[in-house]
Amino acid sequence: MSNIDKFLESCTVIDTETTNLNPEQAEIVEIASAIWTGKSFWHVNGRLLNARNGIPPEASAKNNIGPRLIKDQPYFDQVTKDIKDLLRWDQPGYFVAHNCSYDQAVLESAWKRVESASDARLARDQSRWICTWRLSRHVLGHQFGDIEYGLNYLRFLLDLDVPDDHGVHRAADDTLTCAMLLHALADFAIENGQITDEPDIAEQVHGLCWSPITITKWPFGKHKGDALDDISNDYYAWALKTLPQLRDGDTSFDSDLSESVRLVLERRLSDL
Repeated sequence: MSNIDKFLESCTVIDTETTNLNPEQAEIVEIASAIWTGKSFWHVNGRLLNARNGIPPEASAKNNIGPRLIKDQPYFDQVTKDIKDLLRWDQPGYFVAHNCSYDQAVLESAWKRVESASDARLARDQSRWICTWRLSRHVLGHQFGDIEYGLNYLRFLLDLDVPDDHGVHRAADDTLTCAMLLHALADFAIENGQITDEPDIAEQVHGLCWSPITITKWPFGKHKGDALDDISNDYYAWALKTLPQLRDGDTSFDSDLSESVRLVLERRLSDL
């Protein structure tokens, strides 16, 4: 078995569809996984779940899961063992998702509702997660807008071998697309020299994923679109005291932006 096969085999690719974009309010109505079986084949499995607070039409419009589709399905708390088996939850390895912070948050909330603190901690354990959105930023090296790092955009950008009839925002379909994206990004990272084809590919990919992403333009507010190098020290002094995005420990903290600002200020100090 090749090192890349061993890496893929260690991963469980996950996708969730929910009732709300707010993870604390969201209930999972569909969950799926993709597991590498070798021979260029991903085994995809998933299931629908009912929602105790129902599913609003705005959520259904996005994921095409309506009340009739889930009304006879079990609730998350009724099938926790099945969900753990589906996700290989209690096995070693990595969980992979596109923009995984959302899937982590909704899974954390779901486990908290069933009063499983250890599972909620695992959902938030960054050492066990790989995000293909972050990997895309690192590996492709393009300054795309956020929407262009959407899973479906990357599917077509890289011409992934996804069946033409696969849709968007259904867990099983998105899981397969994410799994194929993971494989492609790992191959590109080896070609780019960002990782090496060694037995520890999984650790290398994880490390690359969570290394800081360099931000070159300010993302919001009055300086939105301005180069970080062109923003004044006075503004940075105010921002560091005021903005939650630059305050470590805040729920809005942006580690990539914080590190990019730190590097700008460090360069200025070294030039004094």
